[in-house]
Amino acid sequence: GVGDAGDESVLRMMTDLHLQEAGRDLEELRDIEASLQRMEAGDYGECEECGNEIGFARLEAQPTATRCVECQAQHEKTYAHKNTPTM
Repeated sequence: GVGDAGDESVLRMMTDLHLQEAGRDLEELRDIEASLQRMEAGDYGECEECGNEIGFARLEAQPTATRCVECQAQHEKTYAHKNTPTM
């Protein structure tokens, strides 16, 4: 027989998760491409906010980083509310 509503909701949830995952993968590919372009331009490892060098440890942990730790922390504080749903 045809699947019940429970099967359908599980399928919908799995589809949503796959779409979210694909979106993250696409974003990661764009970040990598942008990093490669910065390498070619000779400005890889420079903070896009303050122009200072992004620390090696940060780049080792996050090779696609575009901001130094300080500027990233400030950016997250400033824009954190954008991804937070409001009632």
